[in-house]
Amino acid sequence: MLLVKSILSTAAQLARLGRGSGPAEPAQKSPLAATGPSSPGSTPSDAMRQILADYDVADISPRAFSEMLQKLRQAGALSEKDFQELASIRLDLDSENSGPDQRLNLVELYRKRLAAIPEQQGASQASAAARPASEATLQRQLGWLQKFAQIRAGTSPLGFDTLA
Repeated sequence: MLLVKSILSTAAQLARLGRGSGPAEPAQKSPLAATGPSSPGSTPSDAMRQILADYDVADISPRAFSEMLQKLRQAGALSEKDFQELASIRLDLDSENSGPDQRLNLVELYRKRLAAIPEQQGASQASAAARPASEATLQRQLGWLQKFAQIRAGTSPLGFDTLA
């Protein structure tokens, strides 16, 4: 419950920043950004690998997902921006009334969400204008989930890319 409150509190702070009620912070690079494909031979941090060994995003509960994010954040494996983007996955699950201990395949769930975007017809002009940002967010979230699954499986190519 504490993790959910922390995530909701941080999401509320970000929402206020987005409305211009606070100073804009410069974009933070994830500590893992340097270990992307441009760094041949680089690999995800040992701390991240150890944490992800305990969590399978293809079979995880919302509660366990929150715990995983918190551990990655505390280990310094996620920037605040990346943490917020991933924490919004938990908020999505809560808004869909997924039980906190219901096992989900987040990779497949977000693949389906992304695939459903072009099929959604009849959206208002405002929704259509917001769709590209939503699609880009879903793509980044799915990318994170896929990378987590690859790292856990030991099949991450060359390194970790934050999908910036």
